[in-house]
Amino acid sequence: MQGVKKEVWKGLAAITAAIFTIVMMAAPVAESYAGKINTALGISTTRIVSE
Repeated sequence: MQGVKKEVWKGLAAITAAIFTIVMMAAPVAESYAGKINTALGISTTRIVSE
């Protein structure tokens, strides 16, 4: 049973590391194409304006 738990944790750690890597690589791309993404989704970004 100990070996099974160890393998499950290793698998979860690998999945978490893969998701983290994908997010870290995709965030700058998504930020640079934010305007095109917003247009494609039909949404607008809100902005706080101080007077």
